[in-house]
Amino acid sequence: MSDSTDFHTVEAPNGANSLPQKLPLMSAALAAVGAIVLIGSEIWLVAASTIWALHGLLAASLTVDIILGITILPIAVWATWKTVVLAIEAERNPENWL
Repeated sequence: MSDSTDFHTVEAPNGANSLPQKLPLMSAALAAVGAIVLIGSEIWLVAASTIWALHGLLAASLTVDIILGITILPIAVWATWKTVVLAIEAERNPENWL
């Protein structure tokens, strides 16, 4: 092949190689799946363990369990979403490939 450019680099107008381009979103998501699954499972295990521990500590009824779920689960959803966003951004950042 006569093309001397790397798959992720773009030739700059002055002839020097510029920084690599960002990976497409789907490629970055597939590359980040391992971190997302690992950290996401830890987030959800902590959320479930917290609800379970508070249930036992408070000798809670079903109503208290529902209230605990309503207060803790949105935090777990937010933390999981931020993990997904940050992992994909980290995979798409060209500086992390060097």
